[in-house]
Amino acid sequence: MAKSSRHLNWIISALKEKGFSSKTSSLVDSDSTESEEQTAPDSDNKGEKMCRYHVNSRILDYPDYRATRHPVPDELVPWEVGFPGYSPPLYNAERDDRGPYDPSQEMQQKKRKYNGVDGVLDFRSCLGTYLVEDGVPLNPMGRTGLRGVGSLHWFGPNHSLHPVLTRWGSNKAGGPNEMSRRQLEVLVVKPVGNELWALPGGTLDPGERIPLKIQTLLKREHLSEFLALLGAGTEVFHGYLDDPRNTDNAWIETLAINIHFETKESSERLFLNSEKIDLGVSLLWQILDHKIPLYANEKEILHRTVEHHNAHY
Repeated sequence: MAKSSRHLNWIISALKEKGFSSKTSSLVDSDSTESEEQTAPDSDNKGEKMCRYHVNSRILDYPDYRATRHPVPDELVPWEVGFPGYSPPLYNAERDDRGPYDPSQEMQQKKRKYNGVDGVLDFRSCLGTYLVEDGVPLNPMGRTGLRGVGSLHWFGPNHSLHPVLTRWGSNKAGGPNEMSRRQLEVLVVKPVGNELWALPGGTLDPGERIPLKIQTLLKREHLSEFLALLGAGTEVFHGYLDDPRNTDNAWIETLAINIHFETKESSERLFLNSEKIDLGVSLLWQILDHKIPLYANEKEILHRTVEHHNAHY
């Protein structure tokens, strides 16, 4: 019992570190063994453990869904491990922006070209080839406790883009025994009513180069300039996003590109003021450090950005 309690407490700590409030403390089922943990190499606490599997993707309460996920312990996350009695609920949320794409009909067809490009939809994964079972893809990171497309756009990888917009802060940081390093500031957004900040970004619709969520933050006359900056930016992350909306059959993969501004003036002239954004979101240039309450596993993206600039974290 003590061992199970220790693992559950670690999961709770991991969620809080990722920005989740104490309300989520009882929302993850975890019963790991010692062999399924490893010490976090960059942790301030040398004894901190880090889960090998996705965590946010197994939070029992799925966003805006009345039912809960089937609990999935760490050791039963991989598809290669048998899980007798595994019967996750099915959830296909209704969305107005899927066009003719119908998740329920998709589950009946067997001709979709998963792992490739099928018409305007790109089902290729940056993680490599994934399994397809009963006509739908299997999450390459393992079980999540929920079947279907969930609230995502389509089955398989849902590609997203997260520009990491940085500039130098006005202060330096560092203790007396270490060289002072400049601090970065990063542009983050927060929807009204949400406790967590997030990197500006979103799912890319077919043929889209910038997610609509980002376009609404930009001054229209600077859209082309932003595209050019994006093309010249530095890729800091491309991979699986451990997100509460992921399911057994649909998941988010994101490309994070750092656009760095050398001056405050150059960074602010591209974006609308918060008062002019009619989307119920707040914009903020935040000092970039490990204490920012962020959504999903975006802290890893920021950590890589800091390493790229050799800045304080």
